[in-house]
Parts: sequence; C-alpha cells; structure tokens
Amino acid sequence: MIKSEYIGKKESAKRMAIILLALAMVTAVSCHNKKIPEGVVSEKAMIEILAEMHTADAYFNVTNGYECDTLIGEIAYTYNQIFERYGVTKETFDKSLDYYSKNPKKFREMYEKVVLKLNKK
Repeated sequence: MIKSEYIGKKESAKRMAIILLALAMVTAVSCHNKKIPEGVVSEKAMIEILAEMHTADAYFNVTNGYECDTLIGEIAYTYNQIFERYGVTKETFDKSLDYYSKNPKKFREMYEKVVLKLNKK
C-alpha cells in the first residue's frame, strides 16, 4: 500500500509539472507575440492621426456656425483627408482604434503622447 501511494503521488506530481509547463509556455508565447496584426496602423502613425483628428475637432468646435448637416460632412471630409495623408482608410483606422483600445494601459500611454503633441501646437 505504501508503494501504490508513492506511485500515485509521483503521477500527481508529473501531471502538475505538465500543467505548469503548459501554462508557462502559453504565457511565454503570449508575451512575445506583441507584433501588431496586419491591417493595423503603427502606434506612431496612430498617435499622429489622432492628434490631427483632435486638432480638426477643435477647429470645428470653435467654428460652430455651420449647420449640423454641413458640419458632419465637413468633419467626415477632413477625417478622410487625414486618413489619405497617412495612407489608411476609415476601416483601417477603425480596426486600429479597436485593436489599441483593447489594451487600456497602452492606449492611455498613446493618448498621453497625443496630448503632448496637441499642447505643442
């Protein structure tokens, strides 16, 4: 009976070691897989785009003499110009915004850089 208890504990220890090894491997892979997915704007370009969009928003807030329909059209046109300047589409921008916003800490760091850019203007 002592021998079977020893074998049972040994098997249990092996299972635990395998589980821990598997968890370590998953963690290691996820930590090293920080590559930006295809179709997502680089962090640097995203910061530039966001800063330009906020500058445009500020301009339109100051010059709010437009009718609402006209203002919406002007904002959309201006955003599209910004996207063209960086070689992205609205869809690419939206996908990028979704990607970066899923990591709140990183997104906050990016927005701190956006704010610094805006304060320099």
